[in-house]
Amino acid sequence: MKILEGKLVRLRAIRNEDLDEMLEMFSDFESVRQFVFPGPPFPPTKKDEQNFIDGNSMMKETYNFAIETLDGEYIGGCGLPKIGWVSRVSMVGIWIGREEFQGKGYGTDAMRILCQFVYEQLNMRKIALTVYGFNERAIRSYEKVGFQVEGRLREGMYRNGAYHDVVWMGMFHDEFIGSTGEKE
Repeated sequence: MKILEGKLVRLRAIRNEDLDEMLEMFSDFESVRQFVFPGPPFPPTKKDEQNFIDGNSMMKETYNFAIETLDGEYIGGCGLPKIGWVSRVSMVGIWIGREEFQGKGYGTDAMRILCQFVYEQLNMRKIALTVYGFNERAIRSYEKVGFQVEGRLREGMYRNGAYHDVVWMGMFHDEFIGSTGEKE
């Protein structure tokens, strides 16, 4: 496997030319926003997204990637919003913004690539994430990569008139290797 390239997608730097598509995807509450952001479904502004792109820098020790198909179509993003260098635990997040690419393995492939980057390039020992309990498709995808449920914050978020659990998932390096069948 090439670094940052999988069977369906590759991860690359987020570019300014992604801005309009990113804004369009993040404005879609039904397919994207309700699964990614914990707050009310307030649409982002172009300035919000430009600030995110401008703030994306290795110098800040955050790593955010665009996800594109192997044909070059921009379909979402993923990254490491928090890295614990002392504990060697990194948080990860992902979103697929094009509905026609959701539920078809693109997110799972992107997460595998991201995890490989975290383990092989950053020398982390564990990766963790949170996911909303109603996002069953994402939970299944994370389990395919090797993540395990570690706990729940019961009714820890409010969405669409109801309280939902926030699910904590984690995976150690050896669990990731076992899930992919690939060697270090």
